[in-house]
Amino acid sequence: MATRERRSHERALVDHYHATLIGHGVRDYSRERCWSDYRRNAIHGLQIGVFGLGAVKRSPRGDRMWQNWIARTAAQVRDLDSFAELARAG
Repeated sequence: MATRERRSHERALVDHYHATLIGHGVRDYSRERCWSDYRRNAIHGLQIGVFGLGAVKRSPRGDRMWQNWIARTAAQVRDLDSFAELARAG
């Protein structure tokens, strides 16, 4: 998802995800905890992008895809202050 669209819709999408979990019977999982988990786990997308780029056969199209992936995910991790959330969660 492009950064601008993610920023515009991110919180609503996570809220929808949380509501769906609750609607399917998940209990004792607050909206705040869901948001915290989302923030912290955004780092995983950055890891996949970096390692994925090095693990696949390169092509101009593939290189553009991985560059977009890494740049967009890095912006997400910064926007969400994911590393601070990771440190807080201990």
